[in-house]
Amino acid sequence: MLTGPRLSPLALFATRVAAPRPGPPREVPGPPKRFAQAIGAALSSAAALLALGFGLEVVATALVLALAAAAGLEAAFGICLGCRVFAGLVRAGLIPASACADCADIWSRARA
Repeated sequence: MLTGPRLSPLALFATRVAAPRPGPPREVPGPPKRFAQAIGAALSSAAALLALGFGLEVVATALVLALAAAAGLEAAFGICLGCRVFAGLVRAGLIPASACADCADIWSRARA
């Protein structure tokens, strides 16, 4: 998450083997994807802590199901919920636009 796809074997496989097969690559900004990865890591860690540390299996299962739904949206339809949240935080001024100039207006790419 901190270094992008440079050090992760799974990310290297995804970017160099799996992604090129369906068609030409679709370039997307890195900061929203890293934000989405951080949210996924935080929620999965929270689910593990809730289940193993506090015995709250139902809440942990709900978190894992939410993560699975978000991953399914990304895999099936290319909708990244973390990226959309990131763009909303940029528009709300909670994340500076300089963090990702391409993210400040997420819809400009859709129109282009």
